[in-house]
Amino acid sequence: MRSNVYPTRETLTRGLRGDSTCPRCRLGAETISHVSGVCGALKGPRLARHNKICDLVAKEAVDHGWSVSVEPSYIINGSRLIPDLVFSRPEKVVVVDVTIRLEQGDALKEAALEKMRKYRPLEQLLLQEFNWPVEVHGLPIGACGAWCRPASLALDALGIKDESFQRLLSRTSLICTYNMLRD
Repeated sequence: MRSNVYPTRETLTRGLRGDSTCPRCRLGAETISHVSGVCGALKGPRLARHNKICDLVAKEAVDHGWSVSVEPSYIINGSRLIPDLVFSRPEKVVVVDVTIRLEQGDALKEAALEKMRKYRPLEQLLLQEFNWPVEVHGLPIGACGAWCRPASLALDALGIKDESFQRLLSRTSLICTYNMLRD
């Protein structure tokens, strides 16, 4: 899948006069990028993949002594912000927002920065609420299982340094993406 030779309609018709249109939504070419990120017909499986990753991270963090709030809602300057997970324990608060993106170029690093910029306004609000230092992290995972440094930093902030857990998250993303392509 990472080398873009998985048999999607786009790869099967490359150089031929075949129809590369996505059979699910009929709105674009069936590519790995389309299926794993934008196909309207696969919104449910994409959300399930995202939530599965969030659930795994939340459970592991709770095992490491954190309290977790799932999708808490905050209003800042008239805008609603809903991060995936807010972890707290005495002396520290960590905001984590998961994103799963196709690993093209710097997409995963850019996704982490995007999430950090989006949720950074929560720092001041949570500092006032908890009176503990606040960290904000994006946790990007490759749709085809790639891992990147920002994902490690997000888990490190929670004291989760187990490489087998990182592999579990990567494999989960990969398997869910594969199932979307296959079905």
